[in-house]
Amino acid sequence: MHLIHIWLVGLFQMWFFTKSSCGEVYIKFTKLECDPNPKYFYNHTCRLKAINRYKTIATMKTLIKDVLRNVSVNIVLYARNDVQVFRPLLVNFTANICEFLDKKHSNIYMGIFMKFLSQYSNVNHSCPYTGYLIMDNLYIDNSHQLITKVLTNFLNTYYKIVLHFYEDYPKDYIGKVSYYLEVIETKKSKKI
Repeated sequence: MHLIHIWLVGLFQMWFFTKSSCGEVYIKFTKLECDPNPKYFYNHTCRLKAINRYKTIATMKTLIKDVLRNVSVNIVLYARNDVQVFRPLLVNFTANICEFLDKKHSNIYMGIFMKFLSQYSNVNHSCPYTGYLIMDNLYIDNSHQLITKVLTNFLNTYYKIVLHFYEDYPKDYIGKVSYYLEVIETKKSKKI
């Protein structure tokens, strides 16, 4: 079993550090679905806005009814296969956002997620949360090198990232956000 694990890690590193033969690589949001629990949220907005051919930004805003004291998130990455079905791929973890913001240590996936999230949202302090939760102008570009590198080195071009949020995990479901992504690779132009 240990040998298989080492082999899989080596295979992942080979894919991760392989240079692409294409030109620029863009990651574009194609669809956004928000499903907040009306027990916790009201007056929510969830939309995509096209900036150009290769860039779409996501905006989500909602008002919290009461107080969120102990929020956990479950994040799952899916890849679309040849028969147009999304299957889980590599990432599936659950972590407590409040504990991470208090202690600043958790698993590596949570560190990447919170670093990315804090750039575009007001989720940047420890719990409790009241008032508005805002995620504004969210997009993935080449400055997010780790995310871009992971998504572009697989054979798939369509991905789905699903975030399930819980209060006092696993007791109460708060809501779900699904991001649909497309990896677009442009061809290098040959100079004559």
